[in-house]
Amino acid sequence: TPRRPRVRGLAGKLDALISSAARGVIAPAPGPGVEEPLTPAALLENLPRVARRIALRPAYDERYLEWLFGELRRVRGRGQPVARLVRNERGRPIGWYVYYLRPGWRSEVLQVAAGGERDLGRVLDHLLAHAYAHGSAAVRGRLEPGMPQALAGRRCFFWYRGGTLVHARDPDLLAAIGSDRALITRLEGDAWLDRLVDVTR
Repeated sequence: TPRRPRVRGLAGKLDALISSAARGVIAPAPGPGVEEPLTPAALLENLPRVARRIALRPAYDERYLEWLFGELRRVRGRGQPVARLVRNERGRPIGWYVYYLRPGWRSEVLQVAAGGERDLGRVLDHLLAHAYAHGSAAVRGRLEPGMPQALAGRRCFFWYRGGTLVHARDPDLLAAIGSDRALITRLEGDAWLDRLVDVTR
């Protein structure tokens, strides 16, 4: 709508004003460890270690991930795609995050993967710190099983915007989908597509 750009501009200015006054209080700390770019090759290399507890996950290959990362960059209306691998203090990979960064507005999380609850908290710390440091006013994503406890201690809000319908004849498959042992995120759907993108090309 015509009002939306003006509202976003005003929200960005207000956020900048508030952030400059309260930066020391509200700024999220990145936590221990370091980050590096998450490439398709790095994701595939570290997936077995990070997803060792995962019973259900996508069957990624490098060709598909190269295509997917390229498409994420092509959908400019969503923001700037950011994909980062997180390592702990000893250099061991503990997880990664993928999101659309939108400075001055709400950024959209597509995937957070981690090797366990403790590692999940650290990856979330890095995600929130990165988004804040690069001007994001907020970060929004889908609540996955296993995340509530980690998010609750990080000043996050929860609200219901609709559920997910799943059908499978295999009860074990249904149980895995509803557990914290599945890696099924917004990256596996079409949530990142822009309605103006020509997907037939």
